[in-house]
Amino acid sequence: MSDFDDLEQSVASSAPVEGYKFIGSFKTYLYTSADKSQVINGETYLPIAVKRSNIKAGTQEDDNLTLDLDLPFDIDVIRDYAYSQTPPKLTLEVYRQQSDNSLAWSLFWTGLVRGFNVSGRTAKVQVPSIFSLALQGEIPNVYFQTPCNHVLYNARCGVLRSDHRYVAEIQAVAKTDITLTTEPATAHILSAGEIVNTRNGERRLILDNEGSAVKIGYPFVDLQPGDSVELVKGCDHSISACKAKFDNVINFGGFPYIPSDNPFSGSVG
Repeated sequence: MSDFDDLEQSVASSAPVEGYKFIGSFKTYLYTSADKSQVINGETYLPIAVKRSNIKAGTQEDDNLTLDLDLPFDIDVIRDYAYSQTPPKLTLEVYRQQSDNSLAWSLFWTGLVRGFNVSGRTAKVQVPSIFSLALQGEIPNVYFQTPCNHVLYNARCGVLRSDHRYVAEIQAVAKTDITLTTEPATAHILSAGEIVNTRNGERRLILDNEGSAVKIGYPFVDLQPGDSVELVKGCDHSISACKAKFDNVINFGGFPYIPSDNPFSGSVG
């Protein structure tokens, strides 16, 4: 058994510290549970107050394994990801070491961050195991409903994203209000669509557009004047939007003519 394992199992001598590496689409965040900065694999991790759940015996491929973290609400990774309506991919790697041990840090956990819940000054972060994450995938369903069942731009929808995109340049950014150097599209046609920063892949939901002004749901972390962006039309899944925006009624996946009154309910006059 290694010295690290001996310390891990020791009741009197164990004094573990951990490093939390959040790997985002455009930025990496490094934190440690220690009371001072730690250098792990050549990178400096900053000390924060962190609390995590216990992990039951097993491997990350086992079902029902989830790592839950309590983090300060005002650190960068929470500000950048917890309030975003369409946050990009975020991976967590947890490294563990004994504070009085000179051996290399051990990779303790890895997984995709799947949920944030901010309450007061604490942010709860959920990172399920690999197998648990796979089981959480949704099975496609078709409902007897007025709105379209299809996901915009998927194979059943049949509309090509490349046919409904615009490229523009950023002139100014003021939180959720963005000004472009040109007018890329008809007013309001981008509602429910998305804007993508082509420099780093960061994306946000478009609430509305008019002229060169674009309103988004949550501020970008890193969007600057001069950046090139891709803007894509959105859809409210109504048959009217399907026809007006995409001329795609032939592939409409809803049932727009469902009677508003149920003939099997109510009384007979």
